Parts: sequence; structure tokens; C-alpha cells
Amino acid sequence: DVCASDLRATALQLDSIDGMSPADSASITTELAKLASAANVKSDPAFQGLPFIVQKGYRTSFGKTSILIGSIVRKINEEASPRVENLLLVAEKSDASSDYVNAFQSRTSGTEDDVRTNSVVAAVHFIHTNRPALVVSFEYDDGGQVALLERVADHDWRITWRRAYTGW
Repeated sequence: DVCASDLRATALQLDSIDGMSPADSASITTELAKLASAANVKSDPAFQGLPFIVQKGYRTSFGKTSILIGSIVRKINEEASPRVENLLLVAEKSDASSDYVNAFQSRTSGTEDDVRTNSVVAAVHFIHTNRPALVVSFEYDDGGQVALLERVADHDWRITWRRAYTGW
């Protein structure tokens, strides 16, 4: 059972690549694209060899752990049926000398109009469990849902809660 006191949270600073210096933004974008290419989530073979485009990138930290979050796409620009592959990726590293490690990835693909998209809404720290989490919005052609993506262990993030799917 979860009681209200277990759900108290504080905000974590979530820095967007849009507001960073050009050098920091380029570094994080490059790192996210590299991590996306190493992601071990099954991909539609039609997208193999296509470049990854980082649409949104964020950086936050929790204790000594640095966390990167990326909304990354690949596109097949066919006039009659444009297709998109969307990847939500979370990576972390424990100290400045280590490399980032993929901790969560969710990949969807389909036609441009039908594929699920995602947006990071907030980053929080749950006080009772001492865990960071991301509030993520998943949007579909006809509705969406909000999910809680929580760090459950080092290099391991999982969706621990979803709001019921709601149509528009």
C-alpha cells in the first residue's frame, strides 16, 4: 500500500539542450545519438543505417549520478507514406570519468501520423524512497497518457505508474 507521505517529491533541475551553451548542447546531442545507436531495443529493419536525430535532450543529476534523457527519431521520408521511429532514452553515469550507460529505452515506429511520441514533463526526487523519476507524456494520434519513469536501481529505470489512456 502507498500512503500520501510516500509520494512527497521535490523537483530536480532539468536542463534542456535548447538553453545550454553550444559546446554543452553539441556534446550531449552527440552522446545521446551514440547511445541511441547502441540501444538494444528491437528496431524495425527499415530504419537500419539511418541517422538518429535528437529532437529533445535533457540533463539532470541525482547525487553523484549524471542523467541524460533524449527524445530521438529516425525518419523515412517517402512522400506517400512517411515513417518515423521514436526512441525515448535515459542514460546515466556515476562519476565524471565513467561513460554513460543506457538505463531505459522505449522505441516505437510507424507512419508519421500514427506513431506514439513522448515528452518529458518534469524530473522529481521522491523523498520517502530516495529515488529520482521522470514524468513523461506519451501521445498518440487520438489521445495519450502520462507515465512515471522511476529509477529502481543503478542503470535501471522502469515505468512504475501510468494514467489510463484517454482520448481527445
